Amino acid sequence: MVGLSETEVEMRMNAMLLAVFLLLVSPTAVFAAEAPFAYGVTEQLPSGEPVTLSVVAAVDLKSMSLEVKREKDGASWTFKTKKLAAGETKDFEWKQPSGTFQYSMKVVAIPVDGDTYDDTLTFAVSSFDELKVELDTKRSSLSEGELFLEAERPIAFVEMEVYGEGRRLLASDRFDGGKREVGIGWKDLGSAAVYVRLQVYENEANTTLLELFSLEIPHEDVVFESNDATLRADQEVKLEATLEAIEEARRTYDEVSMELFVAGYTDTVGSGADNVELSERRAKAIAVWFQGRLSVALPISYQGFGEDALSVQTSDGVDEEKNRRAVYLLSNSAPGETTDFPRSKWKRLR
Repeated sequence: MVGLSETEVEMRMNAMLLAVFLLLVSPTAVFAAEAPFAYGVTEQLPSGEPVTLSVVAAVDLKSMSLEVKREKDGASWTFKTKKLAAGETKDFEWKQPSGTFQYSMKVVAIPVDGDTYDDTLTFAVSSFDELKVELDTKRSSLSEGELFLEAERPIAFVEMEVYGEGRRLLASDRFDGGKREVGIGWKDLGSAAVYVRLQVYENEANTTLLELFSLEIPHEDVVFESNDATLRADQEVKLEATLEAIEEARRTYDEVSMELFVAGYTDTVGSGADNVELSERRAKAIAVWFQGRLSVALPISYQGFGEDALSVQTSDGVDEEKNRRAVYLLSNSAPGETTDFPRSKWKRLR
């Protein structure tokens, strides 16, 4: 570089390399040819997180001072540092309310060998409140591959991952938004969807994770004495096999906050009201058995549906073994009203 001293050449080369580095690690990186430093600041961040300004020295500095001022409300911060070595990084932080704010920053940097740098720089930072997203449970169905999301502000896009049993990835996709309501879905997976992860973006910096988990545990139904809800000792081997399946599912999806739902059903022998009461007592007996044997505590809820959700349709008064059944469901939310669960009045064990 003709006309430049060795120090000036070193300063410019170092600053250029540092600016490239900051561009890789920070959404905003600024470099001026005469500046003995480069700096980066995050343009977008979730509300409540501090603004972080990173400064990297291009050459050895005796000292450096920064006077940062927020233009909208006049809030200001002064930062000073001494003996910043070439290549050394210094971070400065301050709080910002939600919204977009313009900043001015007066910088005085004194190199060990070179002229003092004195200038005023500007940048903007935006912070956002958490994007609240809800699933429209009335229109959404995990089994049918249709989900409808509603947010308080427009959704930019949604990244989706769908997993089947054993945490096998079945599908992944991205859905563009632009509105407060976004519909997403999938088809022909070849296997039932068990776990869906939805990363919902308002922008690149503000994102909300929504998880849906629902796994019905296959099992052999226990047999009760007629009109009784006492678990027979010879039936516990069936529950032990089911318990192992529940524990395995928890290990496979260990990051999911799940609950066990136990539903009980009867045939059509007896009155409808009596059958609801009987099926609920049996469901509770099974729930209590699981509660006392799980390796790690798990919330458990139960409900009896009597003859209101027959597996095999029969007339009244028919002794049908397939209708005397139970359903064990692991889910991260209480099941809504469906064909199998005609009511949603789950009772949690204490």
